[in-house]
Amino acid sequence: MIEVQRLDGRAFVVNAELIELIEATPDTVISLVNGKKLLVRDTLDEVVARAIAYKRAVAGCPQGEPNPEAQAGSARTGSPTAVPDRDPQTTTDRGESDG
Repeated sequence: MIEVQRLDGRAFVVNAELIELIEATPDTVISLVNGKKLLVRDTLDEVVARAIAYKRAVAGCPQGEPNPEAQAGSARTGSPTAVPDRDPQTTTDRGESDG
C-alpha cells in the first residue's frame, strides 16, 4: 500500500498492486486495473517512487540496491537499455581488436 493525498490534502492509501497507469494531466491521475480513477495531489514522480519503494519492500530488496527491472530497461518508458554491438570474431573481452 502507498499513501497519497486527495486534492483537498486528506491522505489515503492505494493498493500499489492494482495500479495500471499513472498520468500527469496536469493533476496526477492514478488508474487502477478495475477501471477506477483516482485524482491525487502528489506528483507523478512521487507516486512512481512510492510504488517502486513498495515493490522493493515486498520483494525484500534493500532501498539502496539497484532495481533489477530498471537494469533490464527503463522503468518509465519500458524501452530496453542500450547494449553496444560487438562482433565476437574481431573483438576480445577487453574490446581490443584481434586482427
